[in-house]
Amino acid sequence: ILRDARGHRRLARLYDFEFTVTGEQRLRGQISMFGQHLGRIELQPHPVLEAQPEPVATQGSDKVIRLEDWRRKAE
Repeated sequence: ILRDARGHRRLARLYDFEFTVTGEQRLRGQISMFGQHLGRIELQPHPVLEAQPEPVATQGSDKVIRLEDWRRKAE
């Protein structure tokens, strides 16, 4: 029995799990459910990896024609 966001005591299901950010270190997490409704998600503090930039395709390396280029040539 847990308190919901309004402070009412309700029957809840708790799910413990492990997750990884780096693929090497396992971290703990927990989800609380009130019926079909999500009550809470808790994640152990973890590093946030920076997004890797999208690879830039060199011209001629694919069959995609950029619309801007096509319009310029059509004028």
